Amino acid sequence: MNLMRFFMMKITNFALLMAGLSFNALAIEGGTSVNWNEYDDMVKLYSSDNARTCSGTVIAGKFILTAAHCLIPGNPMTQVKPAKGHRLDIVAQNTHPDFNLINRNWHDVAVSELNQSINTKNVHFFADLTKDTVKENDALRIFGFGATGEQLNYAKLTMIDTGQNPQDRLDGKVITNGAGDITGGHTIGGDSGGVWLNKHNAIVATHKGSKTIGSEESYRRETYSTNLHYSKDFILEKINGWHYPTVVNTSNGVATIKIQSLHQADVDLLNTLYFVGDVDVDKDRGTCVTERTISPFEVCTLEVSSNGGEGTIILANGQEIQINKVINTGTGGDNNTNSGSSSGGSMTIFSILALFGLGFVRNRKKNPALA
Repeated sequence: MNLMRFFMMKITNFALLMAGLSFNALAIEGGTSVNWNEYDDMVKLYSSDNARTCSGTVIAGKFILTAAHCLIPGNPMTQVKPAKGHRLDIVAQNTHPDFNLINRNWHDVAVSELNQSINTKNVHFFADLTKDTVKENDALRIFGFGATGEQLNYAKLTMIDTGQNPQDRLDGKVITNGAGDITGGHTIGGDSGGVWLNKHNAIVATHKGSKTIGSEESYRRETYSTNLHYSKDFILEKINGWHYPTVVNTSNGVATIKIQSLHQADVDLLNTLYFVGDVDVDKDRGTCVTERTISPFEVCTLEVSSNGGEGTIILANGQEIQINKVINTGTGGDNNTNSGSSSGGSMTIFSILALFGLGFVRNRKKNPALA
């Protein structure tokens, strides 16, 4: 067998494998896969032994919104994996004080703190949690990593009022077709802590769990979460700062940046705002500076300009937005001794190619004709 024939055989085998492999099967069951880089405020949480995983969302750069039950004693989540870079350590769990694992009451929410900020260009803001904004029949999306390795997915649901819920429980009804088949997907293990987004892509809840109820004749799937309206004071207490993208690139020298106040009281950004390097904030435009007083959960804008170089906007002490920061486009490696263990069933095209490459190298060693 000459080298070209051997290589073509490998390519053929690879094509057959790709044709028979369903990547959707690795996603939230029946859900939709998305590009993690376009949702880089979503993170996957790992326990120290990699045996347990949850999902979460970056808030204010270094906080992770997730479910309190993900941080249970014994084998809690200790690290998070962002879209790019290695895992980061959770240094403070910050679970809701009213959550009780024994009787599994609600308030199943945590705002954990990391040892450093995460690069996030895309962020999701909270809905106005001063009000209960979720209504029956509202369209919702649940984001999570589930048992899918490091592939982000979402499922579609519709808000439903079961009439028997604790005050801060939200229920979602799976979307089905006329035959009763689920068409919008449903959550699986590892999706706990993922956000529920409303039709405006605003955060309204953290995922708690789901289960199947009834027999084949009366089958239904129950999916539930913690309504964050009833945890608003807890969230503001733990953050008490701005929620913002940590990295922003200008286009044609300008950019409009949205940020959200998660302070416990009204604030005046001009009291703390300054900037260094190649960036300028227009103090005559942008609601963050023209309105002066910004209320909790209010989203406002900054109008910035740059000559294309790097700069930094400091919103307050330790709360920084990097302008035109150069970020490594690779995913990086885990600096974690457990990173060699697999936590899901996802196999990427690159890992498949690597396997074929390994087989090719081994065959070269076995067959002198290929050397």
